[in-house]
Amino acid sequence: NQFGDVIASGAAQFGNIKIIRGAQADTSITETVASGSAGIAIIKANQTERTMISPFVSENSLIYITPMTDTKGITPYIARQTAQEPIKGSRGSFTIQIPSSQLFDIKLNWIIVN
Repeated sequence: NQFGDVIASGAAQFGNIKIIRGAQADTSITETVASGSAGIAIIKANQTERTMISPFVSENSLIYITPMTDTKGITPYIARQTAQEPIKGSRGSFTIQIPSSQLFDIKLNWIIVN
C-alpha cells in the first residue's frame, strides 16, 4: 500500500538476505567502527550524534534504527550516509543524530539493508 506495508496471503520468498553482526569498537565519544551490517549504537549524554563506520554502507543502502531505551520524545534520525568506495578512499558510514543533546544516553539497534 502507500505506506509500504505488505498485505498478502499465501507464501513469500526472500533471497540473499544476510545480516552480519561483527565486532565494533568506539574510536571516540561520537564514532564507532563496525565490521558488520547490524549492531548497537549509543548516543552518549550531552552529545547529538553517533557515526557508525561500516563497509556495508552503499549509496542505496536502507538503514534502519530502533531505540532500545526511552528517548523521552526525542526522535533519532539518519543525518548522513556515505558509501564505501575504496578506490576513492572513502569508508562507508552513517550518522545517527538527535535535534539537541540530552542528559542521558540513547541506545539504538541498527541494521543496513542492501
